[in-house]
Amino acid sequence: MNIDFKNIIQELKRRRVFRVAAVYSGFAFIVFQIIDATFETLGIPTWLGKYTIVALVLGFPIAVGLGWAFDITDKGVVRTKDKPIEHDSRKPFVGNISLSIVAMIAIILAVWGWMKTPEVRSEGYQSIAVLPFDNYMGDASQSYFVDGMTEAIIAELARLKGLRVISRTSVMRYRDTEKSLPEIAEELGVDAIVEGSVLKAGNDVRITAQLIDGLSDEHLWANSFDKSLNQILSLQRDVAGAIAKQIRWTLKPEEVEYFTATEPINSEAYELYLKGWNQRLLETEASLKKAMNYYGAAISLDSNLYQAHAAKVVTHFLLRRQDGVKHTKGAVDKALELAPDAAETQMALAMYNQLFAFDVTGAQNSFERAIEIRPGDAEIRREYGLFLMRMGLFEESLVQLEISKAYDPLSPLSLRDLGMIYIRLGRGQEGIDLINQSLELAPDKAMAKTYRAMGLLSLNQVDAANSEYNTIVKNHEKHPRGKTLAEIRSGQGAELLHYADSMLHEIDSSNYFLQSLLNGLAGDIDKAIYFFEKRVAVKDPMLIFVNEDPVWDPIRHRPEYKQALLDLGFPADQPESFSDMLDGLYGPVSKE
Repeated sequence: MNIDFKNIIQELKRRRVFRVAAVYSGFAFIVFQIIDATFETLGIPTWLGKYTIVALVLGFPIAVGLGWAFDITDKGVVRTKDKPIEHDSRKPFVGNISLSIVAMIAIILAVWGWMKTPEVRSEGYQSIAVLPFDNYMGDASQSYFVDGMTEAIIAELARLKGLRVISRTSVMRYRDTEKSLPEIAEELGVDAIVEGSVLKAGNDVRITAQLIDGLSDEHLWANSFDKSLNQILSLQRDVAGAIAKQIRWTLKPEEVEYFTATEPINSEAYELYLKGWNQRLLETEASLKKAMNYYGAAISLDSNLYQAHAAKVVTHFLLRRQDGVKHTKGAVDKALELAPDAAETQMALAMYNQLFAFDVTGAQNSFERAIEIRPGDAEIRREYGLFLMRMGLFEESLVQLEISKAYDPLSPLSLRDLGMIYIRLGRGQEGIDLINQSLELAPDKAMAKTYRAMGLLSLNQVDAANSEYNTIVKNHEKHPRGKTLAEIRSGQGAELLHYADSMLHEIDSSNYFLQSLLNGLAGDIDKAIYFFEKRVAVKDPMLIFVNEDPVWDPIRHRPEYKQALLDLGFPADQPESFSDMLDGLYGPVSKE
């Protein structure tokens, strides 16, 4: 059978099939260009654009078929006559001028899209802030999950050595902010910002992220990532790895392997862990206890969830539980068994060695390993800086606390602790200025006020320090650090020593802490040293904090005290006492 292609082509022309195809293709091309040029900028999910494109492609043969079968005339839509006609006088519904306009619009859009497509800076980006993700679930009770995703992606990016990633505490202050992105970028000192959203539906999770240039406010990239709940860790790595690629960060082979690894988990247990983590960040006694309950429930569902085991240890440290050894030994051992190279595990081991095992060398090694794994983690840096301060290594502590502040510039804790180390280094006014910034962010924190009082003491402003201490006692019902020193220096020494002497007759001789403390205040230094050595013999966990409180000043000069700390693993060169430091700055002050 011979096919008359000439007649077929003539029939296609007569039925205006070519014209329909051209018009449809032109409009489809315009839609493609609009999707490509605007969806990322407007933050519209990429799946919607994909489905629109697929629908347009599938609609092409349908449009051609309808073009064959029907005509659009001034009398409406009618079936095309089957009999060929020599001359068709009907005015086409879409003429050549219209086709030309469609083609011109398509070309303009293509050129505009090409010219307007923003580009990542050729040198890439060196600092980034991941702003709090939006909750697309319409359920405020799911905020813990959304915040957990924000925190997790920050932690994953913090693995990239040299990239300054702003910590959670600082970025959370921009939730629901009306500030522009360039303003936020300037305040945080970053050159790139990530915004995004989280949607959890049933067993599926979608994270949508977009990258914005912090200076120009241009949207550089956006994408959506989908996985099931039991693949949530892989989903977090997918997002972080994609962001790293977009900012032109060169990943080492082991980093590529890490970001592409899959790690299925028990999703119900992981959500309990996230609830615990959300409570732990509040750092109140009540919230820390709630966190412990969540971790326990998570572990009962999945004993292989190393994050929950590690978090238990850190939370016990924050609670300063005296029975922490028996509660944390199993947890830290399990975390080491499951994930020895995780930053969370090494952080937990550092805290355990510091407070419960009293392995000073082990604690330092674990902190350094945690930093090696996640160098951009502000909390690890801050805790390591505090550990070094407790060891009396103030200059080394300053380095870590400065780094922590750079990663977390709006954290009250970072500002407070950095202020304290300045005070211990004899830079009292700088320290007070930082602590004042901390109190502006968190006005009710008693520890920050205590540090400010100690700063006032370091400047020899004894009356102001006493006033601060009295306010703390009134509002927070606690005896803050340094208050004893302030009382002695303001002429209340006789009253205080009388109180110490009377207390000695009431306390048990097995209370080595109070025996050492009160005998020192009462002036019986030999007995104070005797009970201090008893504390060392039993490895009282609270000994790790001796360099944080001036109350031990009466015995710091004794060689037995220095030897006891040396036996515990402290460095040989210990800092001068608070009172000796003051004497060195302002001359000796008489003491009762």
